[in-house]
Amino acid sequence: QKYDLGLAESERALQINPSVAEALLARAAALLWTGRIEGSIAAAEFAIHLNPNIGPEAALNLGIAYLLDRRYADAVKLLEAARTRYPAYPLLDFPLAGAYAELGRTADAAGALEQGRRKNPHFDLASFGSRFQDPAVLNDPKEIARIGKRMAELKPLVGMLAEYDACEKAEAFGEEAHADPELQALAREEGAAAAKRKQQLLAAMRAFLIPKDRDD
Repeated sequence: QKYDLGLAESERALQINPSVAEALLARAAALLWTGRIEGSIAAAEFAIHLNPNIGPEAALNLGIAYLLDRRYADAVKLLEAARTRYPAYPLLDFPLAGAYAELGRTADAAGALEQGRRKNPHFDLASFGSRFQDPAVLNDPKEIARIGKRMAELKPLVGMLAEYDACEKAEAFGEEAHADPELQALAREEGAAAAKRKQQLLAAMRAFLIPKDRDD
């Protein structure tokens, strides 16, 4: 009902002035969240034609629409540019990670997820696309679930990257000189353990990055 109201309001604004980019973007958002992906993309792309300087939320919506339309390269191009322009916006990294994953760029996907996790540590990857879950407003729930699954599958790699960073810090701390002999010995012991763990993590990450069957 909220999105139907948004569609009606944007329709009235466009009747007054068909070239209002803001009204087109509002319509694109309402169409997106009611599952009308092609119409959402058309409205957003026309808005960008009128005003290329769209905000981060509009870029997020269009990026998700591209994902759902399997236009992964377009999603990457749009979301990378938006993330550069709005580096603090907390949600652009997650659909970008999904697009990277669909293109087989698993390392980039994991990096984007890690950036998103740092900006928004409470974001639940498993909930990606939950805004679409009402079957009354969704054309293709399987497609949204599939993209959410792709992103959730990258969570182990994000965890490994975070642990690898921690090991690097522990190893560096072990190599530093410490005045306290006991602290020095403990730091070296932990640094040696961290160096060993780093090698294990590298092997695990290499195995994770081996391309898998994209149709699974």
